[in-house]
Amino acid sequence: MLSNIIPITERDMLLSWGLAEAGNRMKPILNPDLIGKVSAGSILKDSEVDQLVSAAVQVRGVMHDFFRVNETHWFMVDFPTEDFGAVRVVNYFRRFSPNRNMAELATLRPDIGNFVYDPPTTTTSPR
Repeated sequence: MLSNIIPITERDMLLSWGLAEAGNRMKPILNPDLIGKVSAGSILKDSEVDQLVSAAVQVRGVMHDFFRVNETHWFMVDFPTEDFGAVRVVNYFRRFSPNRNMAELATLRPDIGNFVYDPPTTTTSPR
């Protein structure tokens, strides 16, 4: 199921999170020009990367803090999109999805994914 397993840093993970949510959850705290650059897939300056990482920590602090107090190893992996429904979600979502998988979560709580976001297609590492 998983291939191309590459260890990444916590900063890489936070940058990926920031890139994924720049147009929805993090939109209120990010500069509109930065959101535009992310949406367009433009190259970001170091200061802009710092803004995305900081926004991820600020918006997702509760989940991020859990990982910080527990030994966590971050990886970037490839897996077939048809297997995405089998991906398990964190315990937080147990109240919405007793079996904690994406397919069940999407079926039982389709509203969770109702965000306005048109992500660019990327195939490269955030490094």
